[in-house]
Amino acid sequence: MKLVVKNIIIMCLLSVVFSLFGCSPQPAKTVSEISSISITQNHMNRAYCYAFSAYEDNDKYFFNAWCVLKDGENGSKEVDIQNIEITEAEFSEFKRLNEKYGFADYAKRNNNKKYNISDKTTNSFKVCFGGKTLTLKTDNECYDAVYDYFITLTTKETLNTLFRDGIIVC
Repeated sequence: MKLVVKNIIIMCLLSVVFSLFGCSPQPAKTVSEISSISITQNHMNRAYCYAFSAYEDNDKYFFNAWCVLKDGENGSKEVDIQNIEITEAEFSEFKRLNEKYGFADYAKRNNNKKYNISDKTTNSFKVCFGGKTLTLKTDNECYDAVYDYFITLTTKETLNTLFRDGIIVC
């Protein structure tokens, strides 16, 4: 009987030790693991809506954008770019932003609140690290920096398209 009690105590102690030290979860993110990133905004006025994403697929990098860019003082141009290949250096800018801001620090807690307000402006910010997707907060300088970089990519790709199609000639 004493042997059984000793074994039970040893097993309990071992399970406590292994649960504390043996099976700790690995960090969900590393700088090099960003596989995709996206931001969106929905608004009642179409001019304020946008959707941007960039992702890696088989060691190639792609970019998508839908937005309205200001064109001159009073005009605007709707831009719809789908699966445009970008360079690894361009995609690496998102990794640099992750190093600077630490995207995981802006992760939302699992919040199951559902809003059904049809005229409310809504934003979304998601980053995928390998197979784990984080939904991030959107009211901060991190989101603003990612938005600014997406606008930079969109402007560059729009100008490249206009030059390529001969609409702008220097």
